[in-house]
Parts: sequence; C-alpha cells; structure tokens
Amino acid sequence: MGGMRLAWVVSVATVGAATVWVIPACSGDNDPSGSAGSAGIGGDASVATGGSAGVDAAGGTGGSADAAQYPSCASGEVSCNEGCLAQPGDEYQGCSLVHMAESPVSSLAIDDDALYFATNNHGVQKLEFASSTVSVVADGVSLPKNLVLGPTDIYYGTYASDGTVERVSKTGGAPAQLGLGIEWISDLQLAGDTLYVLEAGTLDSRLRTVSVSSGSTTPFATGVQSFLIDGSTIYYVAEGTSIFGTLTAAPLASPTQTTQIATSVFANRLASDSAALYWITSTDHSGGVTDHVYYHAAKSGGTTDRLQEGDLQWEIVHQDGATVYVREQYVFVQPGDADEQVRLLRMPIAAPSRDVFATVEHTSIQAVVTNGSTVYVAAGRAILKLQK
Repeated sequence: MGGMRLAWVVSVATVGAATVWVIPACSGDNDPSGSAGSAGIGGDASVATGGSAGVDAAGGTGGSADAAQYPSCASGEVSCNEGCLAQPGDEYQGCSLVHMAESPVSSLAIDDDALYFATNNHGVQKLEFASSTVSVVADGVSLPKNLVLGPTDIYYGTYASDGTVERVSKTGGAPAQLGLGIEWISDLQLAGDTLYVLEAGTLDSRLRTVSVSSGSTTPFATGVQSFLIDGSTIYYVAEGTSIFGTLTAAPLASPTQTTQIATSVFANRLASDSAALYWITSTDHSGGVTDHVYYHAAKSGGTTDRLQEGDLQWEIVHQDGATVYVREQYVFVQPGDADEQVRLLRMPIAAPSRDVFATVEHTSIQAVVTNGSTVYVAAGRAILKLQK
C-alpha cells in the first residue's frame, strides 16, 4: 500500500442508548485553494463523523464539535475515504491515487487513450493509459479551465478578466487563440464546429458562440446562469431582474426560435434525459444553514417538480447517461474544522437518493469524468480513481 496511512478511532461517545464510535479522517493535500467541506453526517447507524450534533437521514449521529479532529495527512498526501494516499497506486476503500499534480487540478477530460487535466499554474497535461506517463500538452497557460475534447484537439478557456478560448493538439504544441477578450469563462461546450462559451459573474453574463475554424465570436444570449447542449437543442437559464431565470430551449440551427420550459429557475448546472431536464438549487442562509432542492421539468414544459430536498449544498458535477454525480458539502466550515469533509454522491438522474460514492477531507472536488466502469475525480492537486 506504499505510503498510505489510515485514520484511527480516537473516542467513543454515548447518544441515548446507542454507542457511537467517533472516527476522524485524514486531511487532504493541504491545498489552501480547496473549498470548505461538509457538516457531520454519519455513514451508518454505528459510525459518525465529528461535528455539530444532528442525525442524517442516511445514518449516524454527529458528535459534538470538539469530539474529534481529523489528523492531518503528511505533506503531499491526499485523503480519500478516510485513508491517506501518498504515492500513485496507493489505494484505500476502493479509492486509489493516480497522480499528484504540481498545483490544483481545475478540469478533467477523457477519451480512450488518455486522461487530460488542467492545473492552475502548469497548463494542460495528459496521462496516457498505455504507458501511465504524464506529459505536458500546453505549457505556460494562465488558469486553464473547462477542457473539451474534439476528434484531434483540446479546447479550453482561460479564467481571467481578459480570458481567451484556445485550441491545442492532443499531441501537444503551441496553442492557437480563438475567441479573445471573454471575461471569466465558466463553461465551454462543443457542438460540431462551434464552441458555446459562458462568461460568469453578473446578471449580464453572456453566452457566446466561437467558430472553431475562424475564431469569430457571436453573441447568443445575456444574463445566462447555465446551459446544456443536448443533441440538436440548447437549453439555458437566462435571468431577468433577479437571480432566478427562465429555462429556455432553442434549436441550435435556429437559436431565435425559443420555447419556455420553466420559470423561477436558479441552476449552476443542467442535466437531462430523453424526456426531462434536471437541476439543483442550493441556498445559503444566515447562521450557517444550507439546503438544496433537486428539480425536474419535462422538456415539453409544464409543472416543475421537486424530486428531492435536504440539508447541505448539492451541485451536479458530472452526468454519465442516466446517472449523475453530485458534490455535497457544507459551505461554512473553515480549514481545520472537524466537519471539513466533501462527499461525492452518485444517483439515478430521475430518482435522486443520497448514495455516498466517495469522500475527501480538507480539499474540494473540482471535476469528475467517467470512462466505462472507471470514475476519475479531481480533488485539490490529486487525481483519484474509483470503480463504479
């Protein structure tokens, strides 16, 4: 198991008539850029994490805030499923370390030959499956995000006030700039020879198209929260005078022929199946209270239904056919808190349920991709691998 270290049981508490073993988890790779983790949620009826008292619908009872503190993993290690992983190949509870990058991994993309990843300070790289070697594809790129793969090229955006959309061959080389002067690129999707690019931020955040062949940029819509290209149709949430917007559909070939799907929508990311669209609205309240609602609306329009709701912040991070992967966390903890844990949930898209797939501590989950039965997760500087 190489340099892997395990977390140990440090205390026992009694809750009513039940005995609760308080099990701390190791920390992550001590990356200060990672977002905060989640509040104490038990794994099963006899196991609980530390944190504020409370009972989760899925299982155990949380201990008091000072019942346990997660011991830190050593420098350069990452925590996954309450084990500390140090070297590529280290594995614990079905989670293995594939690669530890030089800086936080912001995006992942995958094909049959390689896993591609973007890091904050070291450009775009790839891990070839046949040789298990890591090589640089595009060096010297400032804050690349949102990797998208074409047949022979990789597309990405640079996250800056004067950002660009760039293209580089999968085999490496000098990047070519396509769209210029695009502020804070937050999403990038490819349809044919057209890239759809979302600028993040304010109510006037813009969705643009960028031609892959010519690099020409064309405005598409303003005030866009999120969008999804699904076959020959684009779905997007466009805001009005508040943060809630209208979920709209339009053919890619005739973008002005819009159809309203739902109103009063707030969604960071959309998912879909053949008949419906899905999204999650997470709300942060005063006093450190966070909740979420998982919504569904038919593509033909009509009633918006609540499929699931509960505590903690949820966000869809990846869709794989009829399955979605959701990041669950509590946004108000600080680095070092006993509750600083982030969970990756896996659930059927049309029947959401809280199925914990993996956990990390003291870092965040930035990206998820799947290939066959394998799931790759970017957590801080680490790339982790799990099996479905």
